[in-house]
Amino acid sequence: DAARQAVAAKQEATPAPAPHKIESVTRQIDSFLRSQNHQLQFRVDQGSGKMVVTVTDGETGEVIRQVPGEEALRIAQNLENRLSGMLDEKV
Repeated sequence: DAARQAVAAKQEATPAPAPHKIESVTRQIDSFLRSQNHQLQFRVDQGSGKMVVTVTDGETGEVIRQVPGEEALRIAQNLENRLSGMLDEKV
């Protein structure tokens, strides 16, 4: 628990990168992936509300990597459903 609190405190103390730096890094990543015939996609998962980043093969459309993975998204949705169910029962 102390380790989790330390990580949370560090994340709060770390300033968010400037939007122009994020855009620059995103362009660099996109350029590299295109040179490898891969595509980078960003979306918000409807079930969990989390940002999902997917790298796909440019020719086949096959998902090469997804963060967070499908299993993590299902777990997050399941936890959210259980939590909202518990809250509904208490009301």
